[in-house]
Amino acid sequence: MSTLTILQQTTSSKKVALVEQQYPYGKSSVYMPTALVVVAAQLMAAGHEAHIVDLNIDPVVEGGPVKLFFEAVDVIGVAVIGAPYIPQTIELCRRFAVEYPNKPVIVGGQIISRLSQLQFSRLFAFTNAIQIASAEDLHPLFGQVPSPYEVSLVPVYEHLGMGRLCEYLKHEFPLWVSQGCAFNCKEYCTAERNQLEQHHHLEHFKDGIEYLILFAKKWALQDLGCYASSLDFFQNPDTVAQYLEVIAELRKKHDFNFRVRALSCLVTFLKAANTLPEFGKLLKDAGFWRVGFGVDGSGESEWKRQGKVQNHTADVRRSLDLCQKLGLQAEVIMITGYPTSSYKELAKTVYNSSGYLLRWRNIKLRAYFAKLVLPGNTGWQREWRTVEAVLDNPKLFYNLEFNSLGSPLTNPRRLNRWFGNLAFLILTLGVAIFGRSISFPLLPQGQGGLYGKLAKFWNRHMPIVD
Repeated sequence: MSTLTILQQTTSSKKVALVEQQYPYGKSSVYMPTALVVVAAQLMAAGHEAHIVDLNIDPVVEGGPVKLFFEAVDVIGVAVIGAPYIPQTIELCRRFAVEYPNKPVIVGGQIISRLSQLQFSRLFAFTNAIQIASAEDLHPLFGQVPSPYEVSLVPVYEHLGMGRLCEYLKHEFPLWVSQGCAFNCKEYCTAERNQLEQHHHLEHFKDGIEYLILFAKKWALQDLGCYASSLDFFQNPDTVAQYLEVIAELRKKHDFNFRVRALSCLVTFLKAANTLPEFGKLLKDAGFWRVGFGVDGSGESEWKRQGKVQNHTADVRRSLDLCQKLGLQAEVIMITGYPTSSYKELAKTVYNSSGYLLRWRNIKLRAYFAKLVLPGNTGWQREWRTVEAVLDNPKLFYNLEFNSLGSPLTNPRRLNRWFGNLAFLILTLGVAIFGRSISFPLLPQGQGGLYGKLAKFWNRHMPIVD
């Protein structure tokens, strides 16, 4: 069991295996599963014994340690971090139902929480799967568990094992800071929007970062890179300043290069710059090096249709100018291929993106293809034919990947789909020629036959984006 994470408490009442699934495109992607680390910390604090099994690293072979471990636990938990993970989650739960028919399997994650109970039951029929849509759903199995914002992650880090933690820290990892966004981009966003932001307890946050820095120094790692979990990092500037100050303090105290990047709305980034004194110095001292802005379309008309009313054209220029002045790398997140986009809007998206790249040399482009039917957005409530098609054939969830080209499922109008795909290819492969793209196109692989094999081959050879 040396390859597995083992977290133990003498008062534990249940043994739980928390499963991080393999990257769904035919290869492994090693990164710290911070979402599961948080859940493990919650369960441990509630008196349970929690184990993390990472299928990107831990092989499941007959008679092997992982297989034997699954037999020994009381509960298996599976994390689903996006739509493309749903088909393999269903297969995994079916295997568990055959091999461990009396063992409950809890399934959670943002996208799972957005399914109705009936939809979840249809997808996971004939399995032992239990939907975890909120913290309250854990109570029947585990009793009261503390809030994810009120637990320290240090006990989890301590029991990951030196080799495993070192392997994770060689890669950029998610940093648990906050969740929740005050804005309501309901037409495409499936995240925890239109609600107050909640932050990880500041002392627990500090303890976790200091532990990782000391561990990295002990094992001669030169730096650590992370991306904040926050949906809109700067939406509460006075609060986020406290977290940046903690990072700056620890960087100076331990003379260590701890680097942070994050997402931000344009308007909140500009507000923070105007609100916080010595904003640029604070970011530099904290090792903050890149900020990603959701530009997401050709301009005001598309933003209005998305419900992204906080975006303004002038704010794009002002934010990119400010990043250049502060020495930050800016990441322009550009969603294209909306089913409602006109040909003029698609062309304008490409034109604007090219203009950003030419005018500001400090930016990179992260293009996505719009998927307006996903659990949690308004399309999932409105487009019932598409929802029924996906529920009847769960492999079509692959087609809802944001890095995937449009398909008849997502863009039923043929010319709209073709021109949307052309725009997306220009913004990914075309920009990648000049080293300015940080996203790469995947093919919808929810179909069978020769095309399905070709799509899987292509996707397996595409770089995994950060």
